Amino acid sequence: MRTIVIFLLIIFLCPALIYSQSWKELNTKTEELTEEGEYRPAIEFGEKALKQAEKEFGKNDSNYAVSLNNLATLYQYTGQYLRAEPLFLEAVKIRKQLNGERHPSYLVLLNNLAGLYDDMGKYDKAEPLYLQDMKTTKEITGDKNEDYAVSLNNLALLYMRMGLYDKAEPLCKESIAIYKEFLQDNKSDMTFSLNNLAYLYEVLGQYEKAEPLFLESLNIRKEVLGEKHPYYAVSLNNLAHLYFSMGQYEKAELIFQDAIKIQKDIYGEKQPEYAGSLNNLAGLYRRTGNYEKAEPLYLEALKIRKEIFGVKHIYYAQALNNLAALYSDMGEYEKALPFILEAKEIVSGIFGEKHPDYAQTINNLAKLYGSLGQYEKAEKFYIEAINVRKDVLGEKHPAYASSLNNLAELYKITEKYDKAEPLFIEANEIYIYRLRNIFPYLSENQKLNFLKSVYYKFEIFYSYSDERCKENPSIISNMLDVRIASKGIILNSTVSMYNKIRTSDNQQYIDRYNELINLKSTFIKAQELSVDERSRRGLNISELERKSEELEKELSISLGTGISEKFNWRDIKSSLEKNEAAVEYIDFNFYDKDWTDSVYYSAVIIRNDAEEPVYIKLCTQTELENYLSDAADNQNSYVRNPEKSIELYRLIWQPVANYLSGIDRVIVSPSGILNKISFSALRDENDRFLIDKYKITYAGNLKDIAINKELKMKDEVMTAAVFGGIVYDVDSVALSSKKSVIRGEKDFEEFKPEGKIIVSETKGYYGWDYLDGTLTEANNIKSILENNEYNVSEYTGLNGSEEIFKSLNGNQSPGILHISTHGFFNPEPDKSYEKSKGFTVPVYIYKLSDNPLFRSGLIFAGANRVWKGGSEIEGLENGILTAYEVSTMDFRNTGLVVLSACETGLGDIKGGEGVFGLQRAFKTAGANNIIMSLWKVPDEATMELMTAFYSNWLVKKMSKDEAFFEAQKQMKQKFSDPYFWSGFIFQ
Repeated sequence: MRTIVIFLLIIFLCPALIYSQSWKELNTKTEELTEEGEYRPAIEFGEKALKQAEKEFGKNDSNYAVSLNNLATLYQYTGQYLRAEPLFLEAVKIRKQLNGERHPSYLVLLNNLAGLYDDMGKYDKAEPLYLQDMKTTKEITGDKNEDYAVSLNNLALLYMRMGLYDKAEPLCKESIAIYKEFLQDNKSDMTFSLNNLAYLYEVLGQYEKAEPLFLESLNIRKEVLGEKHPYYAVSLNNLAHLYFSMGQYEKAELIFQDAIKIQKDIYGEKQPEYAGSLNNLAGLYRRTGNYEKAEPLYLEALKIRKEIFGVKHIYYAQALNNLAALYSDMGEYEKALPFILEAKEIVSGIFGEKHPDYAQTINNLAKLYGSLGQYEKAEKFYIEAINVRKDVLGEKHPAYASSLNNLAELYKITEKYDKAEPLFIEANEIYIYRLRNIFPYLSENQKLNFLKSVYYKFEIFYSYSDERCKENPSIISNMLDVRIASKGIILNSTVSMYNKIRTSDNQQYIDRYNELINLKSTFIKAQELSVDERSRRGLNISELERKSEELEKELSISLGTGISEKFNWRDIKSSLEKNEAAVEYIDFNFYDKDWTDSVYYSAVIIRNDAEEPVYIKLCTQTELENYLSDAADNQNSYVRNPEKSIELYRLIWQPVANYLSGIDRVIVSPSGILNKISFSALRDENDRFLIDKYKITYAGNLKDIAINKELKMKDEVMTAAVFGGIVYDVDSVALSSKKSVIRGEKDFEEFKPEGKIIVSETKGYYGWDYLDGTLTEANNIKSILENNEYNVSEYTGLNGSEEIFKSLNGNQSPGILHISTHGFFNPEPDKSYEKSKGFTVPVYIYKLSDNPLFRSGLIFAGANRVWKGGSEIEGLENGILTAYEVSTMDFRNTGLVVLSACETGLGDIKGGEGVFGLQRAFKTAGANNIIMSLWKVPDEATMELMTAFYSNWLVKKMSKDEAFFEAQKQMKQKFSDPYFWSGFIFQ
């Protein structure tokens, strides 16, 4: 409940109090319990106080009016509206007789009565009372006081419920301004205005404005009222609903559950706010497909609202609407129809037909009719919903876009393609607009959740385009533009923010950025500690993560790091040379009336000399998985099996090759599990490798082609850091002596495994072996670089430490960073396996973490001590560098990173954001180009490939990508098996 109801404490100044001690005690207790949120016992005292007031003063007395007001307020709070109304009306009548219509006490009661009508949905009765209260209050007391602020707030809330948002916003803002300027000691009442303005912004889809207001209100109520107060529960519920709207479902669920528990303890199970929270949590379960959890909550909320409000109230209609939507999602369409039809009649009767609630109701009804095959009725209501939402919410609102999308889907089903396409295109433009404009106000994790909430809409469009493109090839241009705008958008946004900070002269930004990095560093160390050790050090992982997110979001807002560039496929076309082609692979869950089990893969080809892009439908993910074994050296993998390679070629490249006549350089932007493929290693029907036909390079997003052409590349920094010949299995004496060089003298403990350790069957379980070839490789590269005037720092043996790597940061970052060592990547863990195994820390974090950036990394000096289960040495890094740690570093000067290690190109694959692993981490840190591996390449072959690359680049003066391509061709001449020469890629 957002309306403020003021108790008439001013009456205690009356002389009558001298003779009314008993009533005073009862009334004071009533008010105290109400203030504490103890409504049920407060009602008992309130009823006794009313009887005592009548006994002591009679009914035509101010004290009797006070008790009427207080008891009516309690009935209102607990949903007993029919009991509250006559008490408010009687109190208003008494005050009018005693004090007249310009007395503050009369105006307070007028406001309270209006609030009751507001809650009852009788807006026609509420509005004139609020207007009268606001006008008279301003005339009597002016516009710089709490009474006037309350009047503004309550009228604003009424207008919000009526859908009159343009009228509501300035009233909310004015109310908040009064509190902040003139009523700074009354924070608690200001929270109502904060909540209402935040709610308005949420309704309007302006989430970036809503969240800070909701948080401010929540924190004030926590501080002033405590965590067991009903208003605190309301704030929790409001914040959770915002996170739900933003797609942050796990976060929202926990907060909803907290709110429900508090409300149940305070009110019991028959109260409007409790029913509202049940309804919200049910909505979350419905959105996430947990129908069995959603249905009982919806039914309980419907029952409570029917008992409290009756069957002509908006809250009852909303409960009907929600239950109908659930049954529709469950496929029980006939069961849903009577609920939604009843809701429609109630909503239109209350609001008319120009209100968001009415639009939502008819949108749901249209969807239901579509599911029942009654397409004419569905079309009629979808069109009406679009028009209402456009008029009331505007053309950039997500609900408007959703209605456009829904009607487009209906036209697709009914084969009215000419009508469907402009709707799909307009809806996608709104989604992209929102991604660009909301991202600056979110942390990276929040961006990922928000992208999930809209990405499925893109997949619906991809599915439509896949079927439609033969009849209308022009749809492919739209499809490709959506892909270019959305692919990798989170990475681009994060890199943009960090680059702005790294090049900023604003010390405040730099200090806050350093604070963020320190928080993330502490978070990393906390992850590697046991629960007991975290407790001993006072480290709370959830709190560290929360603070990091908040600070990251604060920096993003301050810097305004939106997505400014707007590239389309024609920009890419104009950036290509005549001998070049670009291939964008797209994977998407296929949608046809409903979601299917199939994931489709397609390719879009852009050529400089082609008027339009070419779309090719390729295969399904199930077909691809037959050729992509987890181990590259497995005989079932395309890498080692020529027959499998040719079959995979037929699936993903032969259809593309038909459009590559006259092309010798192809820029590939992989998608989904195609990120695991080295395209150069594919064989055609004549047993020729693609490397013999094309120079293939890789791009995270094809727009990188246009960006790289527009931007000036980094000035070459003539420094290099080369790691190789690293010692992994070091005794504690050696470690301690190294430690004294790096950190100063400290005690150390002998290596003792910490009890029984259970580990998964992943590489490196028994420790990491010394790699002979890496020392030779490091020495060779150092020699080539020095001969080309690079200032080279070489780190071998114990010097190849994590501490030294982390020192190469910021201004100290080298122009070239070459790391020849072991790498690791562990796939996303099976949750049931995780629960059944007793991993110890830190082995757990590198193998079973939910965050893929902790399951990917590089191995440095002394890592075997901890990897095998030994304890860490305090003050020393453990030698296991995760991708998460890399992502917190600053490689502003680094034009090239060479990851001469195993599986450094792998990671978890997340929708349109690509691979979450080391490559993403180094890109986030600011590196330009990366050479990385897709599988474990033998030591000798790796050494020769890297040496050949540097020689081609620096001695023969080739470009980097040309040097890499030629190095692979040289290696192919020596090793015919692609396992040895094609495991690395250049991006």
